[in-house]
Amino acid sequence: FLTLQERYIELGVPYRRGYLFHGPPGNGKTSLVLALASHLQRSVYILNLSHVKGDGALIQLIAGVPPGAFVLLEDIDCAFKNRDQIDPERVTLSGLLNALDGIASSSGRLLFMTTNFPDKLDPALVRPGRIDFKYEFKNASTEQAGCLFKRFFPLASDKEIEMFTSHYPDGCHSMATIQSHLLSTFAK
Repeated sequence: FLTLQERYIELGVPYRRGYLFHGPPGNGKTSLVLALASHLQRSVYILNLSHVKGDGALIQLIAGVPPGAFVLLEDIDCAFKNRDQIDPERVTLSGLLNALDGIASSSGRLLFMTTNFPDKLDPALVRPGRIDFKYEFKNASTEQAGCLFKRFFPLASDKEIEMFTSHYPDGCHSMATIQSHLLSTFAK
């Protein structure tokens, strides 16, 4: 995407991209956004909709995001109780949709939304053109738990790794839970 600006212009397609990261809490959705931004040397603009005073303020904030920056909307499922929510002191769903891909939206912007509950999102928010890619972050596999253990204990034997992973069957625990357990071994 970052190298395709001219092609987007040739096609007459807005040069921006949207990603939805979804899945159980503690599996790295926000961490991946921050790691990508660091790797690509991009700024991250975290947009907390509950602190924005109305649609006009939101449009100004989005318009002020420089090209190439990341915009992060965390826990987007919590932003709107219903589609018809109208309060001049709060952002509306319609206001958010217009800010994301209306006239004021910046070119070259990468949008990231995170949610633990993708089924709670309004279809208009996640339609193609606003959200181009959806990625599910599942709970850790036994193999991932073993890799994390090996990272903490590089000299561990295969038997020690197997013993550890027997407590973490596929899909039962988040990466954060496993990491927290491993970190607690250092506090003892």
